[in-house]
Amino acid sequence: MNENEAQGVLTIALLAALADGRTGAEEREQVRSLFESLSAEYDLPSLSGLQQRAVLKQVTVDDAASLLTSEDARRMAFEIAVCVADADGKTSDAEQAFLDTLETKLSIAHDEAVDFENRAYELVDEDDAPLDAPGAESVLAPAAVATPPPPPPPGPAPQTGTQGRGGGQQRQKVGQ
Repeated sequence: MNENEAQGVLTIALLAALADGRTGAEEREQVRSLFESLSAEYDLPSLSGLQQRAVLKQVTVDDAASLLTSEDARRMAFEIAVCVADADGKTSDAEQAFLDTLETKLSIAHDEAVDFENRAYELVDEDDAPLDAPGAESVLAPAAVATPPPPPPPGPAPQTGTQGRGGGQQRQKVGQ
């Protein structure tokens, strides 16, 4: 990717954030994070300048798409737009219309676009799953990284005998 393509990707991310007429904190954070990542590698105009041009409709999807000369840059721009549009956990009708237009403008195969959108939405759905949902533990952390139980409180050493530790009472696992 070159500087023009980086600017095109960032501009498309901004346009995706603005697609429904409002930008949420999650969308702004996605764009800011992308800008920081790209500006570390490329000499880009200021984020506020690019954002102003997008808000004032001084730049279009066609303008941004024309900067993306490689297939990888076009695919990256589309994938980032999907993530930005869905940053708040849902894609509005206006955002979906933007993504549909972007798919065409970037010459992304429809099946590929749908596949990526579905995978992105599944990731968001997993992130939003309640902690006690089936399979949630695999999303949160591997079982091998589980937090160990706290050490026993200081005091006399446990007695040995037929009762064993805990006076014969068995502790129930958390969640049972």
